[in-house]
Amino acid sequence: MSCFYKDGLNFSCDRGCRDCCANEPGLVFLSKVDIENIAKAVNLTFDETVEVYTRRFKSEGGEDLLVLKEYSNNDCIFLKENGCSIYQNRPIQCITYPFWKRIIESKESWDNEKMYCKGINSKDGFVSKEDIDFLVSLYENNLRNLYTPGE
Repeated sequence: MSCFYKDGLNFSCDRGCRDCCANEPGLVFLSKVDIENIAKAVNLTFDETVEVYTRRFKSEGGEDLLVLKEYSNNDCIFLKENGCSIYQNRPIQCITYPFWKRIIESKESWDNEKMYCKGINSKDGFVSKEDIDFLVSLYENNLRNLYTPGE
C-alpha cells in the first residue's frame, strides 16, 4: 500500500486558531510525562497538578485514566485569551495533532480532518514524511503509556 504522504504534507498550526482546544467536547489523555511537564509549567507538584488540572475518565475497557479538565463550554482548562498557557509544556496529544494514525491513514481521512483543523493543507507550512512518522510514533507510544491513578 502506498503512503499518501510520502512527499510530506502541508500543515501549519495557527496558535490563534484554538479550534482543537475549544468549543467541541474532547478528551486530552495524559501520560506521567505529560503530567510532569504540566507540573513544571504551573509550578506545582505532580500530585497537586493531578488534583487541580485533571479528572478521572473510565476507558471503554474499564481502566481509570486521567484527562485534562475543561470548562463548562468545553474549552481546555489551559486555554486563555492569547492561546495555550502551557504551550511549551503541552501534552503529547496536543503536540502531535493532527498527525495521529487514524487521521493520516488515508488522503481521505486527512482531508476530512480539515473540517476541524484549518491548518491542514495550509501552504504556510510543510511537514516531512520523516517528521510525520516521528509524530505518529510519539503519539502512539504515549497512548501505550497513559497514566493510571494509583501508579
